[in-house]
Amino acid sequence: MAVTRHLIFAGSAVVLIVVGAFVWILLTRVLGIVYLPSGSETVGNFTIKAYRTEGFGHTGTRQTLYFRGNKIGEYLNGLVPSPKDPDRALYARWCADGIPSPECGLFYFDGHKQRSYRIDPDPNVSLVALYPEYAEEKLRPWSADGHFVTIQDQYKLLLVDLETGEHTDFAERLDAQSKQQPMPPTRTVHFAGWSPDTREAAVLLSTEADPRPPVTHFVTDVYTVELPALQLTYHCTFGPYDFTEVQGRWQQDAGGYRFQLTFKRTDVPSYHKETHRPCS
Repeated sequence: MAVTRHLIFAGSAVVLIVVGAFVWILLTRVLGIVYLPSGSETVGNFTIKAYRTEGFGHTGTRQTLYFRGNKIGEYLNGLVPSPKDPDRALYARWCADGIPSPECGLFYFDGHKQRSYRIDPDPNVSLVALYPEYAEEKLRPWSADGHFVTIQDQYKLLLVDLETGEHTDFAERLDAQSKQQPMPPTRTVHFAGWSPDTREAAVLLSTEADPRPPVTHFVTDVYTVELPALQLTYHCTFGPYDFTEVQGRWQQDAGGYRFQLTFKRTDVPSYHKETHRPCS
């Protein structure tokens, strides 16, 4: 029996070698497709390996992502490690042949758990604002404690808990996605900053009140997000007003902080949508 098992194992190995050789010949000799290593780059504890593809008279590049030597995925479209933890990163993967699948989109990888979380099916979500050199200091997307990150894109406002992988899209929750409105957008959602104690985040939902040029006026609903529960709470509505005359800031309040919009003008209306009374 032992001899038989060894023979079966050896036979299987030979079959695999023959099949592999056949596939290689098919790609290189018949179809003319060649994959050639063309360099690598290390970012944090992640490595990006690039391969040059040649075939059918065309040349392209495919990037593959690795974490500490272990392959995460191919068709890499972007990578931004956490500035607080080199074992964590957001990355995007192209859809192979342009066909949507669970293998492509925007992902969060937690190296401590050796696990990827799919954050959004769209692989084209911009990650530029996540780089510290591009992010606005007052609206830094990575929370100071390294626990959360926000990804702001057209019709999207994603918030990710980097400890658990839990995530939500506030544009979807506040009904401000592209499929629900005409172009140009009339409702937009914006991240407005973390509270100093990182217990809340501020989110603004702005609606065009007067789109006629030369000045567009907006009405804005102010929300806060309780962390880490990702609980969304409405506070007040302001407007109409001009975007050039508003600022947002956190103010210390009894037992914590409160987000407040302030305006150059003193006559900008504020009211609660349910009671229609002025906000306190």
